[in-house]
Amino acid sequence: ARNPAAEETWYDGVDQDCDGNDDDQDGDGWSLADDCDDADASVRPDAPESWYDGVDQDCDGRDDDQDGDGYGIAFDCDDLDASAYPGAPEAWYDGVDQDCDGNDGDQDRDGATAALDCDDLDASVYPGALESWYDGVDQDCDGNDDDQDRDGWPFAEDCDDTDAGVHPDASESWYDGVDQDCDGRDDDQDGDGFVRAEDCDDTNAGIRPDAPEVWYDGVDQDCDGRDDDQDDDGVERAGDCDDTDPARFPGQAEVWYDGVDQDCDGNDEDQDGDGTLVDDDCDDTDASVRPGATESWYDGIDQDCDGRDDDRDRDGFLVADDCDDTDASIRPDATESWYDGIDQNCDGRDDDQDGDGVDRARDCDDTDARRYPGRAEVWYDGVDQDCDGNDSDRDADGYALFFDCDDGNPAIHPDAVEVWYDGTDQDCDGNDNDQDEDGVAVTSDCNDRDPTVYPGATETRNGADDDCDLSCDEGLILPGDLVITEFLRDPYSTTDANGEWFEVKNVTGVDIAMCRGWRIYDEGTDTQTLSSTVIVPAGDYAVFGRTTDRTVNGNVLLDYAYGTAMSLGNSDDEILLAFDGTVIDRVAYVTSAWSAATATGVSSSLRAASTSAAANDSVSNWCKSTSVFYGTDKGTPGSPNDPC
Repeated sequence: ARNPAAEETWYDGVDQDCDGNDDDQDGDGWSLADDCDDADASVRPDAPESWYDGVDQDCDGRDDDQDGDGYGIAFDCDDLDASAYPGAPEAWYDGVDQDCDGNDGDQDRDGATAALDCDDLDASVYPGALESWYDGVDQDCDGNDDDQDRDGWPFAEDCDDTDAGVHPDASESWYDGVDQDCDGRDDDQDGDGFVRAEDCDDTNAGIRPDAPEVWYDGVDQDCDGRDDDQDDDGVERAGDCDDTDPARFPGQAEVWYDGVDQDCDGNDEDQDGDGTLVDDDCDDTDASVRPGATESWYDGIDQDCDGRDDDRDRDGFLVADDCDDTDASIRPDATESWYDGIDQNCDGRDDDQDGDGVDRARDCDDTDARRYPGRAEVWYDGVDQDCDGNDSDRDADGYALFFDCDDGNPAIHPDAVEVWYDGTDQDCDGNDNDQDEDGVAVTSDCNDRDPTVYPGATETRNGADDDCDLSCDEGLILPGDLVITEFLRDPYSTTDANGEWFEVKNVTGVDIAMCRGWRIYDEGTDTQTLSSTVIVPAGDYAVFGRTTDRTVNGNVLLDYAYGTAMSLGNSDDEILLAFDGTVIDRVAYVTSAWSAATATGVSSSLRAASTSAAANDSVSNWCKSTSVFYGTDKGTPGSPNDPC
């Protein structure tokens, strides 16, 4: 097994090929224990390294870290300098980026290098930073922290350091609300201690509210608005009769008859100015009242001062008592001449001799004060007290007491319209509760407007309850008069609970009223007695189903909704109609035997030629509908069936 031609099995401690080598496969002089790749002779501890080629030629574990600082060239910003690598301590401003962050001249990392940054140890301080005024720090590096408006005056000396137009040597613009020169004055130009709002001349310090007034010189020194009104009565000297007495001036209220002319008009004894002094004037406050004035009668004023204002005709009666104060023959004590158009004695009557308040033209007897229009009538005594010509028709309905059953109510008389069942006999015929006059009062009659309808009447086939037994046509509807002609047991486009329905047809020539007593049911537990009347016209149809809501029932117009009282089984079921204890029609189906006549979403339709209660018992007379009435559901509810 050991000979020069044998195949070497490496690293097993046996030199199979007798060349003296069992652990240096690549023959580079380095055994497997020292050689990092014993299959490549160019890779060994003494081989020269070829950097960044993906091969570790010298077996030192590095091919991409030439400077040996622990960072490969992918992370090291200088792989020839072992002092430069990510995380190395930075030596600032030496031109070398030791920590490989791209920054050697901006120690506080505020974006401004040390050459431009006035404090490279504070990141809040750099050219362009937001200045925080008056804090002792120059944040924006412009050399200024206490002159915000940059007007050359620091904050301590500037009265407004936000406005460059305001500082101690600025020019003052008066009265604009701004103290430009910081002297504390903007509205006292003459410096007299009074602002313009108080000073009537703010350019002259001698004119101010506390200055002494020099009267009548044309100047208002004390700013009170007066230079020629010394007594301050509102009237200047030229128009005042005494400018030293404030109680005397034109327009002042005159105190009459006191010897003083307060209003300066030269008059103190003729208050109304009518030319008559107070001693001769009966009213010195009214210029229209004086001796010789024209009298204006009955106004409560004695204009001519003769002592009379309300007895014009001088008959001794004042106007308040005299009905004509221009005629002395007309007065309360004069004798009356009747019906001459003149009220001589002023009692208000010339054509009402009996004094009943009604003149002769309207009074039926002007000599009897007990008879006049409006007088209370004493009925049926033979005397017409109220002059209306009526003593026997109290309610004035045109019927005297003898003919009127209630002569106190004009709505009650033989020709009145009867208001039925109100307890009053308006037309006096003795009947208020039997409108159709069939001999049965409304309390017992189920239709008091039809004389053929009453308890005990003969029932006729008319859809009405003729005999008032709460049913209609009982005993007159025969089996087969109504025929079940179509039904949908299993709708597809809506749910069974909403979309099931069946149709009946009236095969007679007379309308059929399905009223109280009619019943729809199956031979199980489903049943319902109709709670309302369904009219099925002669030759026409009625449709019964689960719900009248056409938005959910397949858009079917139902004549009656039986709700949850009935359901049509999908496999087999029965539909029965009964009235008065008699089955009118019955249909029973078994889906397995009705495959030709029933399917999901398709109604079962009776052939037109087989429309009878007997013929619809046979499945051979039924077929599937073909007309689509909603979605994919087929049928003709309420209409003639599709031909089979």
